[in-house]
Amino acid sequence: MTHRQWWGALTTVAAALALLAGGLQDVVGAMRHVVGADFIWLSRDYVWMTPLANVLLFLAAAVPLGLCGSLWGTARHLPLAAGLFATLGALTLTLLIPGLHHFAALAVAIGIGTRVGGWVGREPLPRIRALGRAATGVAVIIAVVALAREAWHRRQVDAGVSSLGAARPDAPNVLVIILDTVRAASMSFLGYPRETTPRLAALAAEGAVFEQAWSTAPWTLPSHAGMFTGRYPSQLSTNWRDPLDGSVPTLAEALAARGYRTAGFAANHFYTSYESGLTRGFLEYQDYRRTPKQVLLSSTLTQTNLFWSLLHGNGVLPRLRDLVRLDLRLQTMWTSDRKLATHVTDEFLSWQAAATGRPFLAFLNMYDAHLPYDPPPGFAERFASEPSELDRYDGGIAFMDEALGAMFDTLRVRGVLDNTLVIISSDHGEGFGEHGLHGHGNSLYRPELHVPLIVRFPSRVPAGARVSAPVTLRDMAATALDAAGPSSSAPALPGSSWLAMLQGGEGSAVVSEVSAGVNTEPHHPVSRGAMRSLVTDSLHYIRNGDGVEELYRWREDPGEATDRARDSVAAGWIARVRDLVARALR
Repeated sequence: MTHRQWWGALTTVAAALALLAGGLQDVVGAMRHVVGADFIWLSRDYVWMTPLANVLLFLAAAVPLGLCGSLWGTARHLPLAAGLFATLGALTLTLLIPGLHHFAALAVAIGIGTRVGGWVGREPLPRIRALGRAATGVAVIIAVVALAREAWHRRQVDAGVSSLGAARPDAPNVLVIILDTVRAASMSFLGYPRETTPRLAALAAEGAVFEQAWSTAPWTLPSHAGMFTGRYPSQLSTNWRDPLDGSVPTLAEALAARGYRTAGFAANHFYTSYESGLTRGFLEYQDYRRTPKQVLLSSTLTQTNLFWSLLHGNGVLPRLRDLVRLDLRLQTMWTSDRKLATHVTDEFLSWQAAATGRPFLAFLNMYDAHLPYDPPPGFAERFASEPSELDRYDGGIAFMDEALGAMFDTLRVRGVLDNTLVIISSDHGEGFGEHGLHGHGNSLYRPELHVPLIVRFPSRVPAGARVSAPVTLRDMAATALDAAGPSSSAPALPGSSWLAMLQGGEGSAVVSEVSAGVNTEPHHPVSRGAMRSLVTDSLHYIRNGDGVEELYRWREDPGEATDRARDSVAAGWIARVRDLVARALR
């Protein structure tokens, strides 16, 4: 066998088995996502990204094999190569089997690889050519499905825009910006000593600041769903592995029925992507990026702990230790090409420039303050030369602030800003050691629920207004519909308008909820079951999953250090807030 024949046979078997494994992984993904309604945390382009990622990885692995094999260049080494690539291909599938230990998945994959290697070994060249023909057929099917899906999506967008009814001539635009995981305590326009938000402070001076805005949930999906539907978490289908279903209308649907063009631009790929159910009513929705990095991260092999430890390891010896440990467990949720705030604003501005002739609803989700707290260079060290987690978190907020400032400058130049209801908030906060907790989704204490809220709408919101009364993000949808104006045909959404509150009206009950935690630490309150809380003008009531109640006078005790539930007057307070919660959730 010549060197050319050796390399040709080797690359054929590598690409063929990569494509076959990728095609099977597409089938598994479709079954899990479409049939099982499960989160797979992959780009909707996984149909072509996963097979392509496998091909690139397998061909990269073929290079050292080819160099070694070229020393001999005989057909007897092809079964060994086929067995190795079949093992890798099988591993991309066996690692997806729920409940199967990753070492067991590897053992099964090795068994499959051994059988394939033996099959190829009986007639190496003819059977490799057969694999090549089969893979070519799979590649054609993948290409046809991917192109058909893209064409169908574009037709859906065009048809949706064409079917929009007439909008009111004076209808304003609606721009909702959610700074994912940003707590109120880190915002300089709310008194934080670090200058994290100078551009937002300037915008806030042109509108209203709601100083005590509270999210309906301490994590992303139910909080966003509540903002979009005007409902509390227990009134929705959302949960840790359950998307928003179609049982209740959304803000995007209500505004589309009023003639609005709607679009979303999401950086949180875990719980605001196309899988979340939040996209309903949006004619266009951009979440995952189409980049080489996203392609490579679409293979199961690049979603293992081993791959990431080798990629980010520090030195040869640590990497060797990682190889010995052979940790093949998947961390699918965290493997995507992260979208920065500047990517989000660029996507929105590009879309907005073309979305003329009718009012728009645009939703922007920015993710730069979320774990792993890794803002771009220049922002990680903005507040400390050797930054802590909190320093990097604040740097991420500063980066988003700068990106938004530039975006608003562009909207001013375009003459769009003053006819736009701008709402800037967060889906939930973040803990940094308060109550012994870090992160979010694990309690209903103030650091995880108290969020920033700016509303700018010159025709109805007085510049420089400050509202100290507690408000709930549940009222975001009602506020947007109030600004858009009445409609006899569009669906109504529950809640109270913040615009009406500025004129003396009342808001909805400030209720927050979280369901029982999944894979939580024992000291996390949510590990004891579903929780519920309510905030009044002076009290914060929390009912834990085990029935234990807590009560804090949050205005005089903003850190919620003293539980007043057992004070002599607490019984009357608690009875009152229990009744308020029950009435709010009827």
